[in-house]
Amino acid sequence: MDIFGQRSLFTKIDKTSTCLGADALRDYLSNPLTQCKEIEQRQEAVKELSQKPEWNIRFLANAKSLELQDKSLLTNKLSVDFPWKLVSTILIVIPVINILLLTLAILKDFSPVFLGVFLAFSIISLLVVNSKYSKQLKKAYSVVNLRSEQYSRFSEIFQLIEKEAFDTALNKNLQAKLTHPLASSCIDKLSGIKRNLDNGHTPLFGSIANLLFLWNLRCTVELAKLMNLLNEHIDNWFEAFAEYEALISLGIFAYKNPQYNYPVCREDIDSLQCKDIVHPLLDSGKAIGNDFTIGNTKNICIVTGANMTGKSTFLRTIGVNLVLAMNGCPVGAEEFAFRPMHIFTSMRTSDSLSDGSSYFNAEIKRLKSLVETLEEKIPLYIILDEILKGTNSTDKLEGSRLFLRRIMDINTDFSCIIATHDLPLTDMAKTYPENVSNLCFELDEKNGELISDYKLKSGVTQTMNALRLMKAYKIID
Repeated sequence: MDIFGQRSLFTKIDKTSTCLGADALRDYLSNPLTQCKEIEQRQEAVKELSQKPEWNIRFLANAKSLELQDKSLLTNKLSVDFPWKLVSTILIVIPVINILLLTLAILKDFSPVFLGVFLAFSIISLLVVNSKYSKQLKKAYSVVNLRSEQYSRFSEIFQLIEKEAFDTALNKNLQAKLTHPLASSCIDKLSGIKRNLDNGHTPLFGSIANLLFLWNLRCTVELAKLMNLLNEHIDNWFEAFAEYEALISLGIFAYKNPQYNYPVCREDIDSLQCKDIVHPLLDSGKAIGNDFTIGNTKNICIVTGANMTGKSTFLRTIGVNLVLAMNGCPVGAEEFAFRPMHIFTSMRTSDSLSDGSSYFNAEIKRLKSLVETLEEKIPLYIILDEILKGTNSTDKLEGSRLFLRRIMDINTDFSCIIATHDLPLTDMAKTYPENVSNLCFELDEKNGELISDYKLKSGVTQTMNALRLMKAYKIID
């Protein structure tokens, strides 16, 4: 349906620079929202971001500088474990004794006895502590070096989000994930602990600070506490960042397409009503708009037309615009009102050499999945392009008829658009006039050539062009 791949909706929208943002955008487009409240919230967020072009540019520039293409580096949580009560006591008692002994030595004019007692106690204490907690100290230094470098790159972009004024609910909620606690402050604190640990490993300062205050152990305890806090909130922070990156892509799409209009999401209408709808991936100067309505009662539309008249493009036009609409984006239509439902397509089913599935078998599995989804009472938009192509014409026609009758018998709301070359299939509109309608794309002859105007018309096509094309290319006489 042109959602992913080359020259797809994803490539047209995508402005992300990190794997986190790209994954979030893929998830948006793969799983469109199906609740009006959620769609309206995202739509308001997209509108707001579309009106912040300068902020978007700063955000994307910062995101690009992250050079983040492997999210496992961030999602693997690290921690430093301690017997907290014992270590807390050690960090109070030993430094106090050290200070008292040093004070006595100073008061006694650096008496060798008192100075010796101080040095002996402080050195032995430091050696015992370092021996006891050597594993934690080594791990702390490794953790702080790794995480400080990775997380510090996010400090500036987190601050950018934290300081921006948002008015819409979704943008505020995402921002709140970064402010309780303040993400940039926690990351800056991590950088501070790294500097302190680095200082603790210098010959002069490190020797004095560790003898007196068990400096490295103290920094390690601070790091352990901070890592617990980071591990608790880091997923929310990166999730918020990723969603902002995806939402900004949607906002920029809206900003760059002022000719598009925001759709209306309603639960109480026929499933889809659109006016002058065009395919968002076509050049605006070349795209031909069409009006289209399909309901939950007269809910099967059979589209016929000769080759290259626009049937498949029309199906993709409906599908792509539905994906945009259910992601809060403006759509390529003058008017677009819809009831949100899941989207099911069967348009480019392919063979699978790995599991031995033929094209036909793969499509049968797709149609079986469709029936099972309807049986689970999940409302659907169904978009089918020339189903059962891998069998003979008699089986194909009868199979298509029986399939449409099968889904009509399931008591679940759906709207189905099916393109076909099997004109007898359109007789179902006579048999089931309350459910089935026919639309078509026609050919007009101009200067001896058959040309399509790509306009959707009521009824069944009266023109075909396969033989004309074969003669034009001198395949047949």
